[in-house]
Amino acid sequence: MAVVESEYMEVMHHRAINWETLLRLSDAQRAAELFATAQDATASDRPLVDDLDFYTALLNCDVATLTEAYQQTQAAFAVADQLTILDRSSEAWPLQGVHSPYIPPFLYAQGNLGLLKSPTVAVLGTRTPSKAAKELTVATAEALGKAGVCVVGGLSSGVEALAHRSALAGSKPTIGISATELGSSYPVAHQALQAEIGQWGLLISRFAPGTEMEKVHLLLRNRLMSLLCDVLLIVEDRDGGTAVRQAEDALGRKQPVIIYQRSSENHSLLWPRRLSASSWVTVIKKPKELRSVLAQILGTKREKKAEDTSSLQLDLFG
Repeated sequence: MAVVESEYMEVMHHRAINWETLLRLSDAQRAAELFATAQDATASDRPLVDDLDFYTALLNCDVATLTEAYQQTQAAFAVADQLTILDRSSEAWPLQGVHSPYIPPFLYAQGNLGLLKSPTVAVLGTRTPSKAAKELTVATAEALGKAGVCVVGGLSSGVEALAHRSALAGSKPTIGISATELGSSYPVAHQALQAEIGQWGLLISRFAPGTEMEKVHLLLRNRLMSLLCDVLLIVEDRDGGTAVRQAEDALGRKQPVIIYQRSSENHSLLWPRRLSASSWVTVIKKPKELRSVLAQILGTKREKKAEDTSSLQLDLFG
């Protein structure tokens, strides 16, 4: 069994390196087309340099250019040998049945993959929380932990970092979705927090080893976080804030969102009333309500998933 798993991980390693090499030499859309061709020819599962003629013809480039790109990619992966690489064929792939243009071909993980099977709530909010919001964040993380729900965040300053730390302090699991490759951290000051989550929880990134940080990665991180979570919860944010925009995107996919009454009663804010108009938004007063509210939301999601599965089976076999 261990030999089979080792062989599979080696195949995943080759696939990811080959994909990243193609990205170095073409844009994402073209790389996806070329990678699909390589998969059809079963060339994606072995070292790219074993099929130089195939890939040079595919890319219309010379051997030296291709070899250099491959070696650069391989060197970046060599220093990240403890990462687990997942794609759609992986048993632990957490996005089965999820449809979105923001789903990456690979995910890079460090830590307890079993947490991907847990109910999850993304705890979101401003990077500059008020004192009341800080207290509410701690209470929220504690309530989620007691309810057996995993706290998810993007390792951002403010509410998200506090939610991660509160979960860890209570010996409860937390998942960090990184905006960088897992050998780096953003913000840099959260390097120790990221390492702690990797040891006691789970880190996930859509960015391969060696990927340089770009501003757009923050948006891609947020989209991935939403796709990976069952529910989004906003502790506190301003109009137009990142958490609000993330929730609006989630509501567009009919994903449940929870907000606190203290936000909806703040008449200086427009976003709580705008979001509350959606039937997918639940307003609660206190964190102690989370257990019952989430039981209802997650139960409804399971029923809907079962209905969708039954409908699909009827379409296929009816």
